[in-house]
This record gives sequence, structure tokens and C-alpha cells, in this order.
Amino acid sequence: MSHAAEPLRLLHGTPELDLRFLPGGRHAITFSTGGSLRIWELPAARMVQEIPLSRRGDPAVALDGVGRTLALGAWGETHARLFTIDAASGRATPRTTIEVTHYGLALSPDGNTLAAGHRRDVRLFSIADGRETRRLPIEWPTRF
Repeated sequence: MSHAAEPLRLLHGTPELDLRFLPGGRHAITFSTGGSLRIWELPAARMVQEIPLSRRGDPAVALDGVGRTLALGAWGETHARLFTIDAASGRATPRTTIEVTHYGLALSPDGNTLAAGHRRDVRLFSIADGRETRRLPIEWPTRF
């Protein structure tokens, strides 16, 4: 006989919600527009940490492939905040800030490069020193 599992409730306070699992499945990250990012211990649904997000625009949240680096920003902001995530506790520690106006963020699988989408290009940054390493132009169609 199979029993249905109790629903996991990660209360956030706003209806716009996204969820990302950290590798290993022991922790999850939730975030919402104009609110905060929260890190949860699973399956207990115990909040480990809350990080305020910019109220300027939609959040930009990126994780590297191994779940050690977290990048936070918001649409149109002039910087990206980077954090190091402790795999055992799930806590995020501020690491550095990279100055760049962006409309979306992504991290390389190894966590060494930040990609920041801009209006006409994607800008790549070294996480080690915050230096811009490359610009990849975006060609928009003249007609949609």
C-alpha cells in the first residue's frame, strides 16, 4: 500500500516563486520578484538563510554546475553579487561584486565565469578577479 507524501511547504510571502535544487538534493533555493532569496534544508523545509533581492526588477539568479557559486542581480541592475555556498550547511557567504549592467545572468558549469546579458551583447567575466574577458555580440533580427 502506497502513502502519499505530505506536501512540502516553503512559505515565501509572494505568489511569484521559482525554485532551484542544489546538487545532492539536500537544499533548495526559492526566490520571488521584489522579495528575497531563501535557502531551505530538505526535507525538513527549514529555512537556512534569507538574502534580500533588489526591488528594482525581476530577479536574475544563477548557480554553477556544482552548486558552489550563486550569482544574484535584477533586470537592469548595474552589478551582480556573487556568493559561495557551503554544501554541508547550505549557507551562502558573500564573495564579490562584479560591476555590469545586465538583463540576465548565467554561470559556467565550473563556476569560474559569469555571463551577463546586455542589450547588444553578452559579457563574460572572470569570477577570480572580476575582469571582463570577452564580449559576444547579439544580432537581433530586423523583423520578428
